[in-house]
Amino acid sequence: MNREPDRLARFRLRLGHVVTSIGSLFAGTLASQLVLLTASLVLARLYSPSDFGILAISMAFSSILATVTVFSYPTAVPLAKTNAAAKNLTWLSMILGIVLSILAGAVALLSMALSRSETLWGLDRPVIVLTCLSAAALTVWTASRAYLARIGDFRTVSVAAVSGNITQSTAQIVGGILHLAGA
Repeated sequence: MNREPDRLARFRLRLGHVVTSIGSLFAGTLASQLVLLTASLVLARLYSPSDFGILAISMAFSSILATVTVFSYPTAVPLAKTNAAAKNLTWLSMILGIVLSILAGAVALLSMALSRSETLWGLDRPVIVLTCLSAAALTVWTASRAYLARIGDFRTVSVAAVSGNITQSTAQIVGGILHLAGA
């Protein structure tokens, strides 16, 4: 009995799955970058240069805080030996990110109160709170994407990338509009 046609069919099936997954990730990455580019153009019109700089500092702090608070556990999720271990690492990463982001915000606000300062690194209280909440949300989003990649759900990973950028951009644009309305 010749098993070569079966092997070839299985190889073509796996290759098709790999190509589809890569295409899905590429499309999601491209779409999410286009969302960010479009939002940047809108944000540049909404914010003054100094406010846009504060937004950039806030997003930079948020990204750094989100990376530091999860101790690189999302990186370990795809490497876990079992799906149960991967799920536990995902939950651990989310909980650590949320708790430590909120704790970092509390420490920042406390240091502002103790120093009787209105700002910390150029950021006022509402911006610090939003930065820490953004970092907490970013940790949940990052851990979720790592788990989805682990289980091979690349289409949902792509959709999550686009929806995450849409959510972030929408929040920044609404914040800019509210800032303009309050000014």
